[in-house]
Amino acid sequence: MSHLRRIQLISTLGFLAVLGIASLADSGVGSGGMALMRSAFMGLRMIPGGGLGIGLVSALPFAADTISHFLAWTAVGLLAAGLAQGFVERINLAVTLFALSAMIEIGQQYLSSSRMAEVSDLLANGVGLTVGFIGAGFVGAAIRSLLSSLPAKNSPKNLTENPALLK
Repeated sequence: MSHLRRIQLISTLGFLAVLGIASLADSGVGSGGMALMRSAFMGLRMIPGGGLGIGLVSALPFAADTISHFLAWTAVGLLAAGLAQGFVERINLAVTLFALSAMIEIGQQYLSSSRMAEVSDLLANGVGLTVGFIGAGFVGAAIRSLLSSLPAKNSPKNLTENPALLK
């Protein structure tokens, strides 16, 4: 495994771990660090909870909650898409990540006292993953196109235009 793929794998797994832990965190006053982490990674609005505790608005407007799910899982899709080689492997990875998002939603229902599983969240997760995987394809194609348009340092074209490189 190349160094770049190893970094991509570690960053994807780290982001997924933070996303999973933060989404299961209770959002009540006094949950402090977990509420702050969730707000930082999920884009939720915060209100002061008094002291060191930070409370989150428990009933976010539908659009803000849905957009935060969409953006978080778009980031997951962008990070993870490069880990798979080939179309079938990318589809398998996307389905696996969608199943993980469903498990996180179910975990919210049964493991958190203040979070509930919602179908709209699961749909936003799926759409975000899809956009992330498709977006990664476009970004990858743009990068490959850009790199292929740059002349190599010792290419014949570059050497004829720059005779100083022959020395």
